[in-house]
Amino acid sequence: MKERAWRAGLNWLLVEAVDPLEAKIAGVGLEALVKARYRSLAESGACQAVYRSNIRKTVDRRTLLSVGPLALLEYIDAPIVSLDVCSVARGCRNCIRACPRKALEGKPPRLDASKCSGCGYCVTVCPVSALEQPSSPKKGLWEQALLYLRAGTPALVFACRDSIAELLDSLKPGVRVGVVPVGSLAGVSLDILLAVWGLGAKPLLYCTGSPQDALQAYKSTVGEDYRVATGEHLEIVLRVEQLLEALKTASRPCRRIVEPVKDARKTALQVLAVAGKKVYLNTPLAGLVSVNTDYCTLCGVCAKACPTRALSLEEQGVLRKLVFRHENCTLCRSCVEACPETAIAVQSIFSPEHYGRTIVVVEAEMARCKICGRPLEPKKMVEKIARRLKECRVPEEVIEKVYMCDKCKLKATLDIVRKISRNATKQES
Repeated sequence: MKERAWRAGLNWLLVEAVDPLEAKIAGVGLEALVKARYRSLAESGACQAVYRSNIRKTVDRRTLLSVGPLALLEYIDAPIVSLDVCSVARGCRNCIRACPRKALEGKPPRLDASKCSGCGYCVTVCPVSALEQPSSPKKGLWEQALLYLRAGTPALVFACRDSIAELLDSLKPGVRVGVVPVGSLAGVSLDILLAVWGLGAKPLLYCTGSPQDALQAYKSTVGEDYRVATGEHLEIVLRVEQLLEALKTASRPCRRIVEPVKDARKTALQVLAVAGKKVYLNTPLAGLVSVNTDYCTLCGVCAKACPTRALSLEEQGVLRKLVFRHENCTLCRSCVEACPETAIAVQSIFSPEHYGRTIVVVEAEMARCKICGRPLEPKKMVEKIARRLKECRVPEEVIEKVYMCDKCKLKATLDIVRKISRNATKQES
């Protein structure tokens, strides 16, 4: 059916097939599987899919006569960019650097459809989920995976759609496995893989025609991160014989170390926390913020820029604190881009010591108005402003106003105006 839609120049991404055998071998109900696939399709951006004209496309006479030149259109499984979400991560260029075909450029990224192979690797490296592959929405993949995991399916195969028919034909009786269709292997993110592993199943990736340039990059980043985090190699197989061999070792469920939640990233972070070791990552799953306390003035710009509230300001008595929540940091680096003092650094690290805790990164005493005693800004900030004004040879009476609140500044300014007015009146008389 998808082949016919593609040949007619129609949007084949809106077609989703379910083989009853998929439900049988996974041990789940057919109706439940159909609903999961339908919800995945409904959540996808398939309606917004990119299309291009392909003059080399082979079209039979009947199709050409029935639809005309539209038959030369070709919908591709290229990433769709959410401009609002992407604009949050102002300093991020992950997708542009990662694309093996250099099909993305600019900020927000613009797609050159003629170069895109639909590999999905850009989706995997995006820290804020601003990109989505129409055929493989992340929420949809995780919902299908959860269906199998809750049923106790011991192995999950993320398989590109063109390879599923051969896989189902080759399976031997008694093999229990859940099949999750994807557009491309490089679009399966690290958090989904770790979550599947932590919930007691073995994730396998299978495709007979995945773009090799993207697959090599995926192995060296996501595959390596998976190995470091779990101690196991990520099984990526390109032939059905290799997959059948791999399924022999994944016939029994492994020990479940966490309980499933609706968010794949939260589940993955719980898995890493239970493992209890610091993990240096190649992909943006979690970030660890460090701040140079000598430079930081606690101005709060970083907290305002942070889209996930990983950084926030808190005031407690005479103290202002910059606090960090590790599990909220997605490594978007918005704070680094926004900091006026270049005091912030973010590393791609998961630290169990920081997970689930509110960490005070910097704290400082608040300065008080020298007239009325009202709290102003942190002393460090006020003193730095005064020091810079002195360096610019600003008059001392102006610098003194830095140590006043707005009301006292206004009152002092009005007193000066009144004094000047009285002096002018005396001179006239």
